[in-house]
Parts: sequence; structure tokens; C-alpha cells
Amino acid sequence: MNGIQLTVAATEVSLDGGTGSLTVSVTNHGGTAQGVLLEAQAPPGADPAASAAGWTTVDRPAREIGPGATEQYAVTFASGPAPAARYAVLLVAHPASAPAAAYVDTGRTVQVTVPHDPAAPPAPRGSLWWLVVLGVVVVVAIVGAAVFLSRHASGGTAGPPPATSSSPATSSAAPDVRCKPGLVYRQARPADHVCVTPASALEAADDNRPEVQQRRLPTPRGGPYGPDTCLSGYVWRDAFDGDHVCVFPETRTQAARENAAQPGNIVP
Repeated sequence: MNGIQLTVAATEVSLDGGTGSLTVSVTNHGGTAQGVLLEAQAPPGADPAASAAGWTTVDRPAREIGPGATEQYAVTFASGPAPAARYAVLLVAHPASAPAAAYVDTGRTVQVTVPHDPAAPPAPRGSLWWLVVLGVVVVVAIVGAAVFLSRHASGGTAGPPPATSSSPATSSAAPDVRCKPGLVYRQARPADHVCVTPASALEAADDNRPEVQQRRLPTPRGGPYGPDTCLSGYVWRDAFDGDHVCVFPETRTQAARENAAQPGNIVP
């Protein structure tokens, strides 16, 4: 499907001190460049608690891969307090303009082992429930303090959480919408609060990177649309008025579709 092939260096990873890494290669066998996303998720039908997806990180998950080219991704695991056990994670590479669900069958499952730490002292018998109670009390206290401080700081209820993005927002504009669960702000620019999937937000952040845009502009710059003229094969994203970021045509179509769907993607 679209000529994207994913290869993992190993299907078994044993963590050392709670951390580990893996190299993943993604090759574009197609005849044109493609925007590709590499995502980590729980295998279909697996118990999320038995998956390593929640503590798997992909370095620069959104990339542009030229025809016949291969990109290597660094995938890292940091299990934190996860107990000693064997965990599974599914790595899926797919076109940025298509959902990961359509490419699950081409993904690769990696087994991540968190070994038992012999240096860790066993919990005293009968004391574990006290740790649970203490943890609940601490969480409740933190949440209560955060709500109290946010209300007193703003004079009202707390606003929606910031969008998940690989580029921090620099605008002081207050968020004006709350996205439905599972969606985040696109942030094609800091004030862009169109609600999209996390994958689409990552793609927008990657498209905005100066080094990516440099590859999509002619040298010397110029053409029928002035200094913002894109190389042949790219078009303006048009996620908002004046958005002249050069992207694949399907990305512009996706941005227009997201803009049109905004009313149904926000919490009333």
C-alpha cells in the first residue's frame, strides 16, 4: 500500500535500568516523495496495560521520504515504574494523509521485556494497600491544588489543556475551543485551534520546520507566486489565510477537510 515498507532491527528488546532502544527503517518504494508517520500503539485486541506503547517514544515521527529512499528512526523505551513483565508494542508506518488503522497489517510487533530488579527490596506483606491509599491521597491533593490555583489565577474555571505538539506554542492568545476526546489543536500556527488527530498535529509541526521548507522551495527562490513559490509537486497548505507553507497536495486537501469538520470536533 503506497510502497511503504517498515523493518525493525530486532523483535525482542530487554530493558537495562528501565530503558532501551531500537532502530527502525522505513523505505518508500513509491515513485514520488511521501510524508510518512511512524507510530507506536497497542497491538489490536491487546490489553493496554500489557502494552509498551504508553512509554515508547519515536524520534521525529513525521518525515518526508523521497522515492526509493530509506529513513532510520530511533525508538526508545522508558518503562518507569512498570513492573517486571513482557510487554508488546506495535510499530506502524503510514502516509501522513492516511490513518494508521489502515496500515496495521503492515506493522511490526516488538516484545519489550522489563526484567526483575534483584536489588529492589520486596514490599512488606500487608503494607501494599497503604501505598495505594497514599498514592490516591497524593493525586487528589495535587489535582485539588491545581484546580484551586487555576481558578484563582483566571477568575473562573480552568481552560482546555494545550494541544499536543512537537513545537511549543508561542502565542499568548487564550484557547477558544475545547476539542473532543482524542483530538488536539493542529497548531499550523500558534493560534490555530482547529481540532485534529495527534498524527495530523505532528505532521503540521514537521511541515513547519525550516529545514523541511528549505527542501520544498526552489533555489534561487521565486517564481509565479513570488518568494513563496513552491517547488513543482508541492502546494500551499492554506490551513488559514496566508498559510504559504509548502506541502503535498493531499495535505492541503486534509487541512481543508479538517477546517470544514471543526464544528463537529469541538465540545459545545
